[in-house]
Amino acid sequence: MTSPALSFVPAPPASPINPQFPPSDLRLMSWVPGEICYPENVRKWGGMKAVVQQLQENPGLFTGVMGFCGHAFAPNGTLYTQNATRLACCNGTLDGASLYAEARRQGMELQPVVTLDDPVAAAANPDPYIESFAAAAKLAGWSGLNIDWEGSPDPEGNLSNIIVYFRFMNAFADGLHRHGLRFSSDVQGVTHPWNYTPNAQLDAILGGSRATLVAMDTYYYSTGRVLDALDFYSQRVSPERLGIGMSTREPTPNYDGFVARFHALRSAGVREVDMFVMPLNVTWLPWLRKWKNGCRGCPYGGALSCW
Repeated sequence: MTSPALSFVPAPPASPINPQFPPSDLRLMSWVPGEICYPENVRKWGGMKAVVQQLQENPGLFTGVMGFCGHAFAPNGTLYTQNATRLACCNGTLDGASLYAEARRQGMELQPVVTLDDPVAAAANPDPYIESFAAAAKLAGWSGLNIDWEGSPDPEGNLSNIIVYFRFMNAFADGLHRHGLRFSSDVQGVTHPWNYTPNAQLDAILGGSRATLVAMDTYYYSTGRVLDALDFYSQRVSPERLGIGMSTREPTPNYDGFVARFHALRSAGVREVDMFVMPLNVTWLPWLRKWKNGCRGCPYGGALSCW
């Protein structure tokens, strides 16, 4: 096992096409895939250079980034480098464009997305995981940890395992918060054990979360389905513990679809939006700017002019 590489290769700043974004208490986070440097993704998406350029062209818009940079937890709780190619992509040694260096230059939050194979074991003894990550975060300048939960925590919808999973998330959140670090977990399909219907027991679990829950159910399908999922989470999870995920890799909404999504975000008091995945489809950027700025850049402060 190797420790996370902590070298940073700076890229020359691009000329911003937008002015420095004004201060905002709303959080805009975005995931960055470590496989963006793979040849096929360089051809299709522009590689890490396109990600760094987008950050440089929109200074201050993004609160931080969450990188799939090849880190994982071993069964004993030790953080290690599972995929050296992804790490090289993130730190700039692969193609000269460093996500790590650009985040540091802009003073952005930088959070690795870490693979965790056995949350049940982690819940039983979370301290080794927490302390190993906290030590690496101190060296690397990471601001927190993101766990990418792809789908239900238990594909069979086993209620007892899901309860253990949420217990694990709370334990991780408590431990990392003591170190001044953030913790978030990407969630979807949480109603599976209850036959995909709302349930008072689930409401209590979601409402009691001390981890930030990033909803992925808001990525997909029709505007109506997205709004139903947004309402479900925003009515059950406290605003300071909720992130709403949206994906630019899904079909681009039409004008009314964008208006509906971002008006709903404002109306629900959502404090954090998490975008999958950089470089973002630029069609989304004006809407993200409008949301994060509270329409203050519109005539009359947004009165009769925001949408």
